Amino acid sequence: MKMKVSNQKLRGSFLDILVLVLACSIGSFASVSILVPNGLSAGGLAGLTRILQALIPGLDYGFTFYGISLVILVLAALILGMREAKKLVFMAFLYPTVMVVFEKVNFMLLEEEDLVLAAIYFGALSGACSGLIFSRGYSICGTDAIAKIIKKKLAPGMNLSTILLYLDGGIILVSGIFYGRNIALYALISQFIFSKAVEIILFGMQAKVVRVEITTTEAAKVSDYILHDLNRGVTISTVVGAYTMRSHENLMTYCSPRESVLIRKYLSQIDPKAFLSVEKVEGVWGKGNGFRDLNKEVDE
Repeated sequence: MKMKVSNQKLRGSFLDILVLVLACSIGSFASVSILVPNGLSAGGLAGLTRILQALIPGLDYGFTFYGISLVILVLAALILGMREAKKLVFMAFLYPTVMVVFEKVNFMLLEEEDLVLAAIYFGALSGACSGLIFSRGYSICGTDAIAKIIKKKLAPGMNLSTILLYLDGGIILVSGIFYGRNIALYALISQFIFSKAVEIILFGMQAKVVRVEITTTEAAKVSDYILHDLNRGVTISTVVGAYTMRSHENLMTYCSPRESVLIRKYLSQIDPKAFLSVEKVEGVWGKGNGFRDLNKEVDE
């Protein structure tokens, strides 16, 4: 049995590496073959790299991206702790490494300059990259990590997604100062397509909020993970299996599709025999990230 579990973990790790390398290849191609040659910018780490290139002419995109990733990784380790940094360390090295390799190819996707088409292609491909990475339960060492650092040190009461929105918006705004207003508008197009591509990769055309139910023997660990790592609420109840007539603890939470993938990955590590279900919901009203404001909609 132990050998079987080990083989399953090995296959899972091998599949993770294949998907992550594919995702990094797609994202690297989007950056070095579309974004940079067409003089565009974006939100996130790509936009930060482009801003530094504007400030210091001659900077190499791939190596600058690499440097920023390592700085974020170090800050995450110092401020958020090693537990959070461990989630970022693999991608902090893999993604920039693949990007540096792609830079050596020196290939442009578009034969003629078409900034609208370039913005669309970049948004779709970079979104596919992030969606594939999130689907395997990993995270890019980018503005997500910066947002968590800001939340912990500067704005503990602010919603993480709101901080991330301001971050990406600020990066696009500053890009507009250096590269022009038109480039900032193209970056907005890319950012919109990026977010849609991520959603489609993760959960097709489903809703932004899902309900996750878990029956596990490790309820305390899973509950702690949902509460403290994902900052989501969780409800615990006792259920009885009709076949065995044994009681089990059942956990229920509402979260984003990406967070449900993280829960699934964590659960597979501590309790492979657990029962997990993920369902889309039409809407959730209440206090929480991605939930609707009940009072506001009633007033309307």
